[in-house]
Amino acid sequence: MGFGLSSLDYDDLMRAGPSDTDVAEEALRGIYAGAGLDTPEFVWVSSPRDGFARIAGLFEERGPEMRRRAIRRILDPGKGVCVCRWCRGVAVNPFLVPKQETYVRPDPNVERRQRGAAQAWRTVLRGLWRDAKVDSDFSSHLRKFDELVGGSLPFGNPWTVVEGLSQMMRRGDGPLDKGFDPRWVALAASAGWWWLYEGLAVVSLRPIFVAYDSEWRLHCDSGPALRYVDGWGMNVVEGTLVWARFFEPDAITLEVIRSEENLEVRRLMIDRYGPERYVADCGATLVDSDECGELWWIGSAPGRRRLPEMAMVKVVDATPGPDGRRRVYWLHVPPTVRTAREAVAWTFGLPADSYRPEVET
Repeated sequence: MGFGLSSLDYDDLMRAGPSDTDVAEEALRGIYAGAGLDTPEFVWVSSPRDGFARIAGLFEERGPEMRRRAIRRILDPGKGVCVCRWCRGVAVNPFLVPKQETYVRPDPNVERRQRGAAQAWRTVLRGLWRDAKVDSDFSSHLRKFDELVGGSLPFGNPWTVVEGLSQMMRRGDGPLDKGFDPRWVALAASAGWWWLYEGLAVVSLRPIFVAYDSEWRLHCDSGPALRYVDGWGMNVVEGTLVWARFFEPDAITLEVIRSEENLEVRRLMIDRYGPERYVADCGATLVDSDECGELWWIGSAPGRRRLPEMAMVKVVDATPGPDGRRRVYWLHVPPTVRTAREAVAWTFGLPADSYRPEVET
C-alpha cells in the first residue's frame, strides 16, 4: 500500500496535505474486510461540517436500521474503529494493541503530540456546535444527526490515529509494526475525517491549512488555524475557539472582555488587550505585593466572601535584557491564591513555602 510504520513521520499526519481517494478507499476496503464486512459505498465530502450534514440526510433516507447494524457489528474497538459518545469526549482507543516483549522508548514530543491530537478533534466538535448556534440550517442537521445516531458516533480522523499511536508509545506496548494495522496510517495520510457504517463510509478531504503552537495545540493568532477546501474552518488560539473578530485591532474592548462568559477566551482577550492596560482600566484590586511580585484580583476585592473572577500576578524578570531593561510578565493564576508568593510558586508547580526566588533560573 506504500504506507508503513518504519518510515512514518506521523507528525505529518497532523498537518495539512493532499488527499488521495484511491489510497483511502483501498485502506477502508481492507479495514472492512478485516471486520468481516463487504466493501462499503464511499461518499466523499469536503469537510467535517459537510460530513455531519451529509450523514444526517443519509440516515434520514435509509432509516434507523442502518445505525443499529453499524453499532452491532462495526463499532467494535477490537476491529480498529474509534467510537465516541457524541460530543461528550469519551473515546475508545481505535487500535488492537497486543503486548510485546520489546518496548519503544518514547521521544519527548510524544506526550505533547498526544494531548494536542486529542484536543484537536474535540475542538472541532465544539466548533461544529458553535456553528449551529448561528446557522439554523446546520443546527437542524446536527439536531437530526443527534437524534438519528442515538448518541454513539463512529468516526475517526488523523488526530485519532496519532492519539492512538502516541498512547502505544507512551505505554511501551511494543514495536509499532507488530501491534498496529498500517491501513489506518494509509487512511490517515490520505483522508481527513471518516464515519464508518455497515455498507457506508463517509470520508472527508484533508484540510488545506492547519497550524499549531509548540504544544501541538491548534493555534493561529492572525486568522483560522484550520481550513478546508469548502472554506469551512475555525479560529483557534492556544487550543481555544475564538470568534472571527478576535483578530481585528479594535474589536477587543473593555466592555467586550467583561461580557465574555468563557474565562479562557477572556484570558486570551486580556493578553491581546494588554494585561497592564486591562488591570488599570477595569479597576482591579492589588491583593498582595512582596519580593516575588504583585497579585491582582479582577472582579472582586479582599474581604469579600466570593472568589474573584480572575487573578493575575505581575513579575519582573530577574535578569536584564540586552538593552538593560527587565521584562515584566503578567501571569494568569487560580483565583484561590492569596499571596504573590503563592501565585508565583503555583506557576512553577510548587507550594508557597518551597518557592525561593533567589535560586530561580
